[in-house]
Amino acid sequence: MSARAGIRRAPWIATFGSIDLRIGWLALMSLACGIASARAVNLIGEFYLGELLLIQVALFVMLFGRDRSLLDISEFGVFVQTAVLMLAGYIISDIYRDTDPGQFLRGWARVIVLALDLMALAIVVARDRRNLWWFVLGMGIGGIVQLAVRGVPIMSAPGWKFGYATPIAYLLACLCYFLPVKLACIAFAALGVWNIFMDFRILGAICLLIAAVLWVRASNPEGLTGFQLLKLLSACMIAAAILAAGLYATEEEFGHRREGSNVGREAGLIVAVRGVVESPIVGYGSWPTDPRLVSLFQEQVAEEGRGYGDSARVKVFTAHSQALQAWIEGGVLAAMFFIYYGLRLIATNFHVSLQRRPDGYLPIFLLFLTYDLWHLFMSPFSGPTRLPIAVGIAVICMVALERARQPGASPARAAEAA
Repeated sequence: MSARAGIRRAPWIATFGSIDLRIGWLALMSLACGIASARAVNLIGEFYLGELLLIQVALFVMLFGRDRSLLDISEFGVFVQTAVLMLAGYIISDIYRDTDPGQFLRGWARVIVLALDLMALAIVVARDRRNLWWFVLGMGIGGIVQLAVRGVPIMSAPGWKFGYATPIAYLLACLCYFLPVKLACIAFAALGVWNIFMDFRILGAICLLIAAVLWVRASNPEGLTGFQLLKLLSACMIAAAILAAGLYATEEEFGHRREGSNVGREAGLIVAVRGVVESPIVGYGSWPTDPRLVSLFQEQVAEEGRGYGDSARVKVFTAHSQALQAWIEGGVLAAMFFIYYGLRLIATNFHVSLQRRPDGYLPIFLLFLTYDLWHLFMSPFSGPTRLPIAVGIAVICMVALERARQPGASPARAAEAA
């Protein structure tokens, strides 16, 4: 057995399974696309250079490559079809609501670019799954360099939370491949605690959760069953205790800001649910300025949190949830994409966490599958989340291909892969 396999070693020196990172021209292009993903340009709306480059690379792969592996699984086709339905939902809703062209052009472009992103990255990763590692590495490097060039301070809470935290997490997820599994666990735990003390609660929680999974999987590489699941539950409880202690220790410094953030988020979610109930089929159009939605949001903020009036001074209603925002804007057709996406995120995350052998992709998979699930429910559907969504879908397709081709695949999955 190779030294990189690491699955028979003692837990403290067990390493991640090999993913063979030999670099070729497509890996270099993936790295370049990842680095360029930090650079935004304004056309109709906000785009990222990495998106434009990635689409061209995928087109080249399609024209000159012979790989058709994505046809072996149903997941990719369903994502493409539901993305088309989402665009149809936006078009129908914008026509029905007589949305201003400046709004619906941005809304349609956002959906179209998301669809192109997810197809492009899935195609590039299906050609050679190592490209995913190089792309995510590029996202980390590009994000850090972009922030450093702009002079964003790394030691300030806003500079960390809205700047360095996420690309550093991407970089760590890639570099963990070169560490023993339990050392990678300690690194994620340390990053999680640091995030909490820099007022980035959710990324702190996610890093601690990843650390818990890595700790248990280092001793159980073949998968978790029975009593081993109790070990994972215990590790997660320890992670939750560390999170709670960190939040308590920083409450005096960041408590007021956290309360204001919670008020705005909760108000947006409550109003979005009410809007969906009132108009579940047809949405309110791209970037909705519906006076009723805006008024409800303002009233909800005033009711939930006195002293946070700035949160309610909006003219466009934005739900703090990708799924609800798509439903509010594009109706039920738009929501279908995110509903399917959420179900696949959950199913794939369970498989990766509990059963899939821990190779060098494991930290990357855990980070994106978990963080994307948070974004689905608690972050707006906006430009900065498009590429993370595309990475999450590429991971889902990559895992689906692995499962379809493994010897113990179900007859239905084997038939798909045949």
